Amino acid sequence: MTMGQDARDRARLGLRWAAIFSATFVLTPTVALGQPAETSTSSAAQAPAPESAPAAADDSETQARAFAAQGAKAFKAGQYLQAIEAFQKAHDLVPRAALAYNLARSHERLSQWEEAVEWYEKYLKLASDPRDKAEVLDKIEILKKRIAPDDASPDAQYKARIMAGRKAYSAGDYEGAIAEFKAAFDIKASTGALYNIAKSYEKMGRYEDAIDYFQQYIDMEPNASDRGDIEETIKRLKRSIRSRFQELSVASDPPGADIYLDDRNTGLQGQTNFRFKVTPGPHTLYIDQNGYEPVKRTFVMPDDKPLALDFKLKKLENVGFLDIQVDHDGARIFVDGAIIGLSPYKQKKQVEAGKHQVQVELLGFNRWAGEVEVKRDETTIVPVALVEYVAPVKDETLSAWGRNLMLAGIIGGGLGFAGPLVYQKLIRRRPYYEQLGPETLEGEPFYKGPLADTDPNRRDNGELKILKMTQLISLIAGGALTAGGFGVYMYKWLRTVPPGPVTSSMPPLEPAAVSITGVSAMPTQDGAAIGLSGSF
Repeated sequence: MTMGQDARDRARLGLRWAAIFSATFVLTPTVALGQPAETSTSSAAQAPAPESAPAAADDSETQARAFAAQGAKAFKAGQYLQAIEAFQKAHDLVPRAALAYNLARSHERLSQWEEAVEWYEKYLKLASDPRDKAEVLDKIEILKKRIAPDDASPDAQYKARIMAGRKAYSAGDYEGAIAEFKAAFDIKASTGALYNIAKSYEKMGRYEDAIDYFQQYIDMEPNASDRGDIEETIKRLKRSIRSRFQELSVASDPPGADIYLDDRNTGLQGQTNFRFKVTPGPHTLYIDQNGYEPVKRTFVMPDDKPLALDFKLKKLENVGFLDIQVDHDGARIFVDGAIIGLSPYKQKKQVEAGKHQVQVELLGFNRWAGEVEVKRDETTIVPVALVEYVAPVKDETLSAWGRNLMLAGIIGGGLGFAGPLVYQKLIRRRPYYEQLGPETLEGEPFYKGPLADTDPNRRDNGELKILKMTQLISLIAGGALTAGGFGVYMYKWLRTVPPGPVTSSMPPLEPAAVSITGVSAMPTQDGAAIGLSGSF
């Protein structure tokens, strides 16, 4: 916006305030608020206000005048949000065309096109045939084009999705709002869409999802002005989640069994007998004790009271033992898809006699997997040698090499074959593959080479042999390069790519305060089992 335009806007705003102060606030309470300034003034002069006029009207006009003055001051200072707030309060008390116009101008300065159009239209309704009606109508059309410059453009689609999401949010349809905001984010990744998604999840009580999207908001805009508020919101939601947890007590006979919640591989909670906090809702519990049949139980955690689960473990019959020896420490060991511990694994894993799948994973190494057969009452040793992962050649690299070799073979072979022909035709000016030298010296003035005593044409005949040999070598080399390039190019389709390395280890658990409330011991056939009871 130019300085001249800004000056005209401020001048126009001043005219609106002149109209307000002359037509609205200087009048006596008996004058109708919608009456033109000239008529109202003359009426006020000819007929004084009766003493019975209501005092409330005078108070409203006084308050509206004060708010209008605040709005004018804020507008001139460039504080358009404060100006809108003041103008709105004045308009709520005394609806005036000039106030509607100033609200439209303030919204326009903030690039809030929809609100500006709305207030310009209200201005035209409140004003009785204003002199600038044509100018305001033109401005409305311009702003409407700014609202939707092109329905097919990404910005227009993004804005349409955001508006639809806000509408659904206002109607309490948070699922629909989330769908619209996510669609908007897919069109244009913005922090505004992430914030709206997070707020919608928060309204639905899905605090974990809300925290996730609030965190994405911070990650996308680390220097956001409201970062502190967002972080406080995340802390508040985490406290709300913790307050919703209920206590789950898990006991087993015998005690000391591993407790897994929801995830058999990473959800280790502790050992029976144990108490810990669980969110309300459906969960899956896994109980694993060496030498006993594993237990899987699905349950629903209530949201208003604790829950206790007790398991009687059944000892395995017809069992054998697995002794898994890994050459690297810290590797995760799985038997039949369930994690049993980390290497070095000192104890022998009791399993039913028969075939079992063993898998070992370590970050940065190839995943080791194998099938072993365990016999009853026997120990099967499983030696595991982990191999560090070496990345294979990428498909893109193979494609590039194959393509370049084929091009080199085709172009090089073609040039090598065509070069001698061009030399014979253009330089020596003889038919292709004809003797380059004459049979006799006489009558051939274009012959260039000296004659030998024993073979008058030896030099040029030798040159012909060289040209033919050049063509032959070019064809052989070009064909070899082309065939090699094609082979490299096809190798990526025929090769067997080894599985990728282990790229992540067991996720770290958040630190939690654990209190041990008791220790229990129970005799078993193998000796004794010890269990810890506690809570966090």
